Amino acid sequence: NHLIWAKDIFSKYNPDLVRLYLSKTYPKERQTNFSENEMVCFNKAFLQMLIKASNVFKNRLCLSNQFDNNTSNRIAFYKQKIVKFYDEMSLDLLIDTFSDMLKWISSFDILNQLSSDHARAFFTFLNLIHPIMPKLSKYLLQQIFSEEDIDWNSFSEKKVLICKNSTLNIELLNKEV
Repeated sequence: NHLIWAKDIFSKYNPDLVRLYLSKTYPKERQTNFSENEMVCFNKAFLQMLIKASNVFKNRLCLSNQFDNNTSNRIAFYKQKIVKFYDEMSLDLLIDTFSDMLKWISSFDILNQLSSDHARAFFTFLNLIHPIMPKLSKYLLQQIFSEEDIDWNSFSEKKVLICKNSTLNIELLNKEV
């Protein structure tokens, strides 16, 4: 048993990523051993999924006149699950659901054309993960979506979203953003 000071770990790692790892691994009713190596591996895998999902929208048009009911329904399903897990403080299940949502969003890569619903899925994901990863989610919103194309309060579907051509990598996301 040993003690790890938060200021030491936060000075070495992005606080959003530390919070993500602790949300996944912290048991509710008992003590746990913190493993820095496990945290690095877990965060690397999660960031790889996040980059893959981000790259789906890299330099692509999301047409506002095309909608996809299946995508809208799936967004609503994930949103309902995630809100429930936040309410119940089931953080491990919350992180698993975020991972599932990222894998689903990554599957859009095979589509020739993206609808505004596809962009809304990723936008929703980034807003839902904000309490755990506030700096990183805000950074990704700014890197991927053009600010003038988004009504930040309601995600306007009336415009064509032009996703920025940003280069994201693990090293960049591991840093303090």
